[in-house]
Amino acid sequence: MLVANAVTTGLFNANLREFITGKTPVGSYASLYNPNNKDNLITLPEMLGIDRQAGTATGTAGQGLRVGFLAASPALQAEKIKENLMANGMSMIGQVIAIPLAFRFGKKFLAKPLINPANKLIRMAGVKEVKV
Repeated sequence: MLVANAVTTGLFNANLREFITGKTPVGSYASLYNPNNKDNLITLPEMLGIDRQAGTATGTAGQGLRVGFLAASPALQAEKIKENLMANGMSMIGQVIAIPLAFRFGKKFLAKPLINPANKLIRMAGVKEVKV
């Protein structure tokens, strides 16, 4: 999940939740993303051409999602992804490498009881038994 979030942030300039839902954190996640060509934020609904602004937030029987109206062209999407990759690429690569390594070493470190090294130091100091 953390690696997926790093990748979507690096490529699409949106965290995983924003990328999948198309909602941005302006005020709260109740606001829907309005696709435009002025920012580098790309979401999945925008890539698929789903216009969530077509209907109201509550929705009515006659209003639904319109498809194909606000989809950015594939060339523009590729250009924005390239810009995001140039800006966020090194950070993304570092996170994609560091996160699994941190979990691997953290798992090994936390799997061992923390009292064993302390007991070993106490025995080396000549104390055979400590009663609490």
